[in-house]
This record gives sequence, C-alpha cells and structure tokens, in this order.
Amino acid sequence: ITAMHMYIYRLGWMIFFVGLVMESIADKQKLAFQRRYPNRENRPFIQDGLWSLSRHPNYCGESLVHLGLYFSSFMAYETTQHHLIALVGVFFSPIFLMQTSLPWIEHLTDKKYGESEKYWDYKLSTSAYLTLPRRPKFI
Repeated sequence: ITAMHMYIYRLGWMIFFVGLVMESIADKQKLAFQRRYPNRENRPFIQDGLWSLSRHPNYCGESLVHLGLYFSSFMAYETTQHHLIALVGVFFSPIFLMQTSLPWIEHLTDKKYGESEKYWDYKLSTSAYLTLPRRPKFI
C-alpha cells in the first residue's frame, strides 16, 4: 500500500462523510420546513439552509456518498474491469437522478409556483443539482 493509496482511501471517506452529512441535513431541513407549513396547498417553496445553495441538495449529497465509496474502496479493485464496474454506481446515481426524479420534481414545482416571480428568481439563480453559491441576478 502506497502513500497515494492511503490518500485516495482517506479522501474517499471524507467525500462519503460530506455527502452523508449534506444529504441528512437537507432531508432534516426539508422535514422541518414541511412541519412548519403543514398545509401543502399554501406551503411556500423551500429556499433556506442548503436549499438556498441548491434546489436539490439531498441529491447532490447522495451522489457524493457514491463517489466517496468508490474512492474509499479504490485499493480493493484489482483490475481495470473492477474499476469500471465500480464506476457504474458513481455515474448511474447522478444520471438517474437528473434524468428521472429531478425533471419530474422540477415540473411539479414549476406548476405549483410558476406564477411567482420570487420562485423564478430563486430557480434561475440557484443550481438544480450541485451545491453552489447563487448566480448573480443580471438586470
């Protein structure tokens, strides 16, 4: 085992931990928000906490969990084929989420809040998937 292997191993567990914490915090914030506004019909859209940095921070966290697991088990892969098989999960998770769940949820949210200028400002300035600072609003 080389120093590089240990670095990749530790990096993997750090990525995993960050992803797990991000997903857990996002889910907890969403649950607290839903409890604060129990009436679904009159509930505003969430834009607090991690949700101010991403419209779906829980999905970003989940993908980081998969990426972290790949790197943390990097030393166990003996062949290129093992690496490629392990990478399926790393790429499948974000692609699946971005092609199935995310468009469906975005459609429902657009339908519910589409009349709100505040919602469109949030949507156009906030990343759908990655947890990033908001984009500046241009006049």
